[in-house]
Amino acid sequence: VMLINGVTWVNDGTILVDSPFLLEPTSGAPNRIENNASIVLGNGSAIQDNGGGGGTALINEAAGTISDAGGSGWHASIATNFADSGTVSVSTGTLDLGATTTVPDSASFTGPGTIDVQGNLTATGANVTLSDILTVSGSLTSEGNLTVTGSLTWEDQAFLNGPGTLTTPAGSTVTIAVGYAYGVMLINGVTWVNDG
Repeated sequence: VMLINGVTWVNDGTILVDSPFLLEPTSGAPNRIENNASIVLGNGSAIQDNGGGGGTALINEAAGTISDAGGSGWHASIATNFADSGTVSVSTGTLDLGATTTVPDSASFTGPGTIDVQGNLTATGANVTLSDILTVSGSLTSEGNLTVTGSLTWEDQAFLNGPGTLTTPAGSTVTIAVGYAYGVMLINGVTWVNDG
């Protein structure tokens, strides 16, 4: 399905996404999905901005959940600007976040699956805790206090951006992958407190 001409879809039920979900750019207001209930992403599915419409296209409200459909080799992506105030649950496989993602205090990343931050994820709240397996190949920004309690992997040439604090507590595991350049670069006054 393609959303066009500045439409807003408010979901209070369940959306099952089995193929790419395009939010076509317009010259006016951006198209958007406001999720108050459930979006289930099938294997190979995507919610994406087809060419750059601007604005925040996917809003997961505090009562909303975005989850995987499960299955061997599950992989899906959110490749549009994404504001998450609810729950993102990945029980298996990998969910790619390819654009700009913002998470306040109420946001929750859960499950044994992997979330791969390929764009920029910004923790906007005073105290944000993410408990999923997190891989960062783009940038991770903390404006307040961000805690990552699970496994955190920095891919080559990733960024940790301030001005806030990242805490990796006792029991967490951090891996820094070094390629031809650098593993992770700390910028803009960020503080990383490692207790793991």
